Amino acid sequence: MPVFQNARTILCYASFRGEVDTFALMQRAMALKKRVALPLIRKEEQQIVPMLIGSLGELRPGMYGIKEPPDVPQNRLNADELDLVVVPGVAFDRCNNRLGRGAGYYDRFLSDLPVTIPTIGLAYDLQVVDALAGIEPHDRPVSLVITN
Repeated sequence: MPVFQNARTILCYASFRGEVDTFALMQRAMALKKRVALPLIRKEEQQIVPMLIGSLGELRPGMYGIKEPPDVPQNRLNADELDLVVVPGVAFDRCNNRLGRGAGYYDRFLSDLPVTIPTIGLAYDLQVVDALAGIEPHDRPVSLVITN
């Protein structure tokens, strides 16, 4: 996809518990010399901090058992340094709304992300429904949902 081809820096997520696998995507991006970042969860601040990674081998189980990069200050990125954000979700609808795991980390992150940065949700077909009930003002849709 052009949005992936043109991206120099991609924030991805480390797939977890049945989510669409992102590890092959991250390896492909690194092979293409793209900068890959993963979220580091700051529970106290209830925020995501994008952190550049050098390899998938440096990831360790972090918050909620999800693999995270180490907290290395020089690897921290600002949201406006990203060219593409790949977002997890439990479910998506035809209007690209997403249902997360309920903690709101991605909703807060996406609300601060410049609107010019594309966001892509990855989902299996069964995770996409016509409409999600209970969408609230703080819930943030993605630009595009890709399914199998």
